Amino acid sequence: MKHRYQIFKGLFVVFILTWSVQAQVPNGNFEQWGEVNPVSWQTTNIPGLLVNITKSEDAHSGNFALRGDVLEFMGTGLNWPPFIIAGDSTGFPIDQKYANLSGYYMFFPQGNDILQVIVVMYSDLSGVGAGTATLQPTSDGYQSFNIPVVYYSNDPVNKCYIEIFCGDTTDTENGGTLGSYFLVDDISFSGVTAIGDQDDPLSVKDFILKQNYPNPFNPSTTIEFNLPEQSAVSLQIFDIQGREVQRLIDNQIMNAAAHRITWLATDLPSGVYFYRLTAGNYVQTKRMLLVK
Repeated sequence: MKHRYQIFKGLFVVFILTWSVQAQVPNGNFEQWGEVNPVSWQTTNIPGLLVNITKSEDAHSGNFALRGDVLEFMGTGLNWPPFIIAGDSTGFPIDQKYANLSGYYMFFPQGNDILQVIVVMYSDLSGVGAGTATLQPTSDGYQSFNIPVVYYSNDPVNKCYIEIFCGDTTDTENGGTLGSYFLVDDISFSGVTAIGDQDDPLSVKDFILKQNYPNPFNPSTTIEFNLPEQSAVSLQIFDIQGREVQRLIDNQIMNAAAHRITWLATDLPSGVYFYRLTAGNYVQTKRMLLVK
Protein backbone atom coordinates (compact mmCIF):
# COMPACT_ATOMS: atom_id res chain seq x y z
CA MET A 1 0.00 0.00 0.00
CA LYS A 2 1.49 3.30 -1.10
CA HIS A 3 1.13 6.53 0.85
CA ARG A 4 2.11 10.09 -0.04
CA TYR A 5 3.11 12.33 2.84
CA GLN A 6 3.36 16.11 2.93
CA ILE A 7 6.79 17.62 3.54
CA PHE A 8 6.57 20.16 6.34
CA LYS A 9 8.90 23.15 6.48
CA GLY A 10 11.25 23.54 9.40
CA LEU A 11 12.57 21.12 12.00
CA PHE A 12 10.59 22.88 14.72
CA VAL A 13 7.30 22.15 12.96
CA VAL A 14 8.32 18.52 12.48
CA PHE A 15 9.11 18.25 16.20
CA ILE A 16 5.75 19.72 17.24
CA LEU A 17 3.84 17.41 14.91
CA THR A 18 5.74 14.36 16.11
CA TRP A 19 5.11 15.25 19.75
CA SER A 20 1.39 15.75 19.22
CA VAL A 21 1.05 12.48 17.31
CA GLN A 22 2.75 10.46 20.01
CA ALA A 23 0.55 12.06 22.65
CA GLN A 24 -2.55 10.67 20.92
CA VAL A 25 -2.02 7.06 22.13
CA PRO A 26 -2.77 7.13 25.85
CA ASN A 27 0.22 6.00 27.91
CA GLY A 28 1.76 4.52 24.76
CA ASN A 29 5.15 4.32 26.46
CA PHE A 30 3.71 2.33 29.42
CA GLU A 31 5.45 4.52 31.97
CA GLN A 32 2.29 4.93 34.09
CA TRP A 33 0.89 1.95 36.00
CA GLY A 34 -1.89 1.45 38.46
CA GLU A 35 -2.00 -1.32 41.03
CA VAL A 36 -2.15 -4.02 38.33
CA ASN A 37 -2.77 -2.53 34.89
CA PRO A 38 -1.03 0.13 32.82
CA VAL A 39 -2.93 3.41 33.05
CA SER A 40 -5.41 3.92 30.17
CA TRP A 41 -5.25 0.28 29.00
CA GLN A 42 -7.65 -2.63 29.50
CA THR A 43 -6.01 -6.04 29.97
CA THR A 44 -6.73 -9.72 30.51
CA ASN A 45 -5.59 -9.46 34.13
CA ILE A 46 -8.01 -10.80 36.74
CA PRO A 47 -6.67 -9.46 40.06
CA GLY A 48 -6.47 -12.15 42.69
CA LEU A 49 -6.91 -14.93 40.14
CA LEU A 50 -4.53 -14.44 37.20
CA VAL A 51 -2.17 -11.67 36.07
CA ASN A 52 -0.60 -12.21 32.66
CA ILE A 53 0.06 -8.54 31.81
CA THR A 54 2.90 -7.08 33.88
CA LYS A 55 5.29 -4.13 34.07
CA SER A 56 8.78 -4.87 32.75
CA GLU A 57 11.99 -2.92 33.29
CA ASP A 58 13.30 -4.32 29.98
CA ALA A 59 12.13 -1.19 28.14
CA HIS A 60 12.87 0.16 24.68
CA SER A 61 13.04 3.64 26.22
CA GLY A 62 12.19 5.15 29.58
CA ASN A 63 11.76 2.97 32.65
CA PHE A 64 9.10 0.45 31.72
CA ALA A 65 7.56 -1.63 28.96
CA LEU A 66 4.54 -3.94 28.98
CA ARG A 67 4.95 -7.70 29.08
CA GLY A 68 2.30 -10.30 28.25
CA ASP A 69 2.61 -14.03 29.07
CA VAL A 70 0.46 -17.02 28.18
CA LEU A 71 -0.44 -18.58 31.55
CA GLU A 72 -2.51 -21.51 32.71
CA PHE A 73 -5.83 -20.43 34.18
CA MET A 74 -6.07 -21.53 37.84
CA GLY A 75 -4.96 -25.13 37.30
CA THR A 76 -7.73 -25.85 34.79
CA GLY A 77 -5.40 -26.99 32.01
CA LEU A 78 -6.68 -24.15 29.84
CA ASN A 79 -4.21 -21.45 28.86
CA TRP A 80 -5.08 -17.76 29.09
CA PRO A 81 -3.78 -15.65 26.17
CA PRO A 82 -2.73 -12.07 26.98
CA PHE A 83 -4.16 -9.11 25.14
CA ILE A 84 -4.53 -5.40 25.79
CA ILE A 85 -6.88 -2.67 24.56
CA ALA A 86 -6.03 1.04 24.58
CA GLY A 87 -8.50 3.29 26.40
CA ASP A 88 -11.67 1.59 27.57
CA SER A 89 -13.21 -1.49 25.96
CA THR A 90 -14.35 0.57 22.97
CA GLY A 91 -11.17 2.62 22.44
CA PHE A 92 -10.18 6.24 23.04
CA PRO A 93 -10.95 9.67 21.50
CA ILE A 94 -8.96 10.82 18.49
CA ASP A 95 -9.23 13.76 16.10
CA GLN A 96 -7.16 12.96 13.00
CA LYS A 97 -6.87 10.29 10.31
CA TYR A 98 -3.43 9.05 11.23
CA ALA A 99 -1.60 7.14 8.53
CA ASN A 100 0.37 4.64 10.60
CA LEU A 101 0.55 2.97 13.99
CA SER A 102 4.11 2.28 15.08
CA GLY A 103 5.90 0.81 18.06
CA TYR A 104 8.60 -1.52 19.32
CA TYR A 105 8.30 -5.12 20.42
CA MET A 106 9.99 -8.39 21.32
CA PHE A 107 8.18 -11.69 20.77
CA PHE A 108 9.16 -15.20 21.87
CA PRO A 109 6.44 -17.63 20.74
CA GLN A 110 5.89 -21.29 21.49
CA GLY A 111 3.76 -23.68 19.45
CA ASN A 112 1.60 -21.90 16.87
CA ASP A 113 1.26 -18.68 18.85
CA ILE A 114 1.20 -15.36 17.03
CA LEU A 115 1.48 -11.71 18.05
CA GLN A 116 -1.14 -9.55 16.33
CA VAL A 117 -1.76 -5.81 16.42
CA ILE A 118 -5.12 -4.39 15.31
CA VAL A 119 -6.05 -0.73 14.87
CA VAL A 120 -9.56 0.45 13.89
CA MET A 121 -10.65 4.05 13.31
CA TYR A 122 -14.26 5.03 14.00
CA SER A 123 -16.63 7.81 13.10
CA ASP A 124 -19.06 7.51 16.02
CA LEU A 125 -20.08 3.81 15.85
CA SER A 126 -19.06 3.21 12.22
CA GLY A 127 -15.66 1.85 11.27
CA VAL A 128 -13.97 4.07 8.67
CA GLY A 129 -10.45 2.62 8.59
CA ALA A 130 -8.34 -0.24 9.86
CA GLY A 131 -4.92 -1.85 9.86
CA THR A 132 -3.53 -5.10 11.19
CA ALA A 133 -0.20 -6.91 11.36
CA THR A 134 1.04 -10.27 12.56
CA LEU A 135 4.48 -9.60 14.01
CA GLN A 136 7.40 -11.96 13.51
CA PRO A 137 9.39 -13.58 16.35
CA THR A 138 12.47 -11.69 17.48
CA SER A 139 15.88 -12.91 18.56
CA ASP A 140 17.99 -9.85 19.31
CA GLY A 141 16.42 -6.96 21.18
CA TYR A 142 13.52 -4.74 20.26
CA GLN A 143 12.27 -4.55 16.70
CA SER A 144 10.09 -1.81 15.25
CA PHE A 145 6.70 -2.31 13.61
CA ASN A 146 4.72 0.03 11.39
CA ILE A 147 1.09 -0.63 10.41
CA PRO A 148 -0.50 1.47 7.63
CA VAL A 149 -4.13 2.40 8.31
CA VAL A 150 -6.40 1.97 5.28
CA TYR A 151 -9.44 4.25 5.23
CA TYR A 152 -12.74 3.22 3.63
CA SER A 153 -14.66 6.47 4.10
CA ASN A 154 -14.23 10.24 3.99
CA ASP A 155 -16.10 10.58 7.30
CA PRO A 156 -14.09 12.25 10.08
CA VAL A 157 -12.68 10.04 12.82
CA ASN A 158 -13.36 10.57 16.51
CA LYS A 159 -12.38 7.28 18.14
CA CYS A 160 -9.65 4.66 17.81
CA TYR A 161 -9.46 1.05 18.95
CA ILE A 162 -6.04 -0.59 19.39
CA GLU A 163 -5.64 -4.22 20.45
CA ILE A 164 -2.50 -6.31 20.88
CA PHE A 165 -3.10 -10.06 21.16
CA CYS A 166 -0.78 -13.01 21.76
CA GLY A 167 -2.05 -16.56 21.41
CA ASP A 168 -2.91 -19.47 19.15
CA THR A 169 -5.64 -18.73 16.61
CA THR A 170 -5.44 -22.24 15.12
CA ASP A 171 -6.09 -24.14 18.38
CA THR A 172 -9.31 -22.50 19.51
CA GLU A 173 -9.82 -24.93 22.40
CA ASN A 174 -6.73 -23.59 24.15
CA GLY A 175 -5.91 -19.95 23.61
CA GLY A 176 -2.12 -20.17 23.64
CA THR A 177 1.03 -22.12 24.48
CA LEU A 178 2.77 -21.88 27.84
CA GLY A 179 6.08 -20.07 27.53
CA SER A 180 4.96 -17.58 24.86
CA TYR A 181 5.47 -13.96 25.82
CA PHE A 182 5.92 -10.50 24.31
CA LEU A 183 7.03 -7.01 25.28
CA VAL A 184 5.78 -3.78 23.70
CA ASP A 185 6.81 -0.17 24.16
CA ASP A 186 6.60 3.31 22.62
CA ILE A 187 3.36 2.89 20.65
CA SER A 188 2.50 6.00 18.64
CA PHE A 189 0.84 7.34 15.51
CA SER A 190 2.70 8.93 12.62
CA GLY A 191 1.54 10.97 9.64
CA VAL A 192 -1.96 11.97 8.61
CA THR A 193 -3.79 10.77 5.56
CA ALA A 194 -6.94 11.23 3.51
CA ILE A 195 -8.93 8.82 1.39
CA GLY A 196 -7.33 10.19 -1.77
CA ASP A 197 -3.81 9.41 -0.54
CA GLN A 198 -4.18 5.66 -0.90
CA ASP A 199 -4.53 3.03 -3.56
CA ASP A 200 -8.04 1.66 -4.05
CA PRO A 201 -8.56 -0.58 -0.97
CA LEU A 202 -10.87 -2.82 -3.00
CA SER A 203 -8.40 -3.48 -5.86
CA VAL A 204 -8.14 -7.21 -6.53
CA LYS A 205 -4.68 -8.67 -7.04
CA ASP A 206 -4.42 -11.54 -4.57
CA PHE A 207 -6.53 -13.67 -2.26
CA ILE A 208 -7.00 -11.45 0.79
CA LEU A 209 -9.15 -11.78 3.90
CA LYS A 210 -9.31 -8.39 5.59
CA GLN A 211 -9.77 -7.55 9.24
CA ASN A 212 -13.43 -7.04 10.04
CA TYR A 213 -14.65 -3.56 10.88
CA PRO A 214 -15.72 -2.26 13.26
CA ASN A 215 -13.80 -4.43 15.70
CA PRO A 216 -14.89 -4.75 18.46
CA PHE A 217 -18.48 -4.62 17.26
CA ASN A 218 -22.09 -4.74 18.50
CA PRO A 219 -24.03 -6.38 17.01
CA SER A 220 -22.97 -6.15 13.34
CA THR A 221 -19.62 -6.10 11.59
CA THR A 222 -18.39 -6.10 8.00
CA ILE A 223 -16.04 -8.70 6.53
CA GLU A 224 -14.29 -8.00 3.23
CA PHE A 225 -12.26 -10.37 1.05
CA ASN A 226 -10.67 -10.30 -2.39
CA LEU A 227 -10.82 -13.07 -4.98
CA PRO A 228 -8.39 -12.74 -7.91
CA GLU A 229 -10.14 -15.64 -9.69
CA GLN A 230 -13.48 -17.44 -9.64
CA SER A 231 -13.54 -19.74 -6.62
CA ALA A 232 -15.72 -21.98 -4.47
CA VAL A 233 -15.99 -19.96 -1.26
CA SER A 234 -16.95 -20.76 2.32
CA LEU A 235 -17.01 -18.19 5.14
CA GLN A 236 -17.49 -19.65 8.63
CA ILE A 237 -17.78 -18.15 12.11
CA PHE A 238 -16.38 -20.03 15.15
CA ASP A 239 -16.55 -19.31 18.85
CA ILE A 240 -13.58 -19.46 21.24
CA GLN A 241 -14.21 -23.19 21.77
CA GLY A 242 -13.85 -23.91 18.05
CA ARG A 243 -17.56 -24.56 17.49
CA GLU A 244 -19.06 -23.30 14.25
CA VAL A 245 -21.80 -20.79 15.13
CA GLN A 246 -22.72 -19.68 11.62
CA ARG A 247 -21.80 -20.30 7.99
CA LEU A 248 -22.18 -17.05 6.08
CA ILE A 249 -21.16 -18.53 2.70
CA ASP A 250 -21.46 -22.25 2.04
CA ASN A 251 -19.21 -23.50 -0.80
CA GLN A 252 -20.62 -20.91 -3.18
CA ILE A 253 -19.03 -20.20 -6.58
CA MET A 254 -18.07 -16.52 -6.57
CA ASN A 255 -16.51 -14.36 -9.28
CA ALA A 256 -13.14 -12.63 -9.12
CA ALA A 257 -13.87 -9.35 -7.33
CA ALA A 258 -13.78 -7.55 -4.01
CA HIS A 259 -16.59 -8.91 -1.84
CA ARG A 260 -18.22 -7.56 1.30
CA ILE A 261 -20.59 -9.25 3.73
CA THR A 262 -22.18 -8.07 6.98
CA TRP A 263 -22.52 -10.42 9.95
CA LEU A 264 -25.24 -9.75 12.50
CA ALA A 265 -24.53 -11.38 15.87
CA THR A 266 -27.69 -10.33 17.70
CA ASP A 267 -28.29 -13.62 19.54
CA LEU A 268 -24.69 -14.40 20.51
CA PRO A 269 -22.93 -13.49 23.77
CA SER A 270 -19.96 -11.16 24.06
CA GLY A 271 -16.60 -12.76 23.45
CA VAL A 272 -13.87 -13.64 20.98
CA TYR A 273 -14.91 -15.15 17.65
CA PHE A 274 -12.98 -16.31 14.61
CA TYR A 275 -13.95 -16.07 10.95
CA ARG A 276 -12.41 -18.38 8.37
CA LEU A 277 -12.37 -17.90 4.59
CA THR A 278 -11.81 -20.90 2.35
CA ALA A 279 -11.46 -20.14 -1.37
CA GLY A 280 -9.98 -22.99 -3.37
CA ASN A 281 -6.63 -23.75 -1.75
CA TYR A 282 -6.58 -20.43 0.13
CA VAL A 283 -7.53 -20.65 3.82
CA GLN A 284 -7.22 -17.75 6.25
CA THR A 285 -8.57 -17.17 9.76
CA LYS A 286 -8.87 -13.88 11.66
CA ARG A 287 -10.05 -12.92 15.11
CA MET A 288 -12.80 -10.49 16.15
CA LEU A 289 -14.38 -9.29 19.36
CA LEU A 290 -18.11 -8.96 20.09
CA VAL A 291 -18.80 -6.55 22.96
CA LYS A 292 -22.38 -6.04 24.21
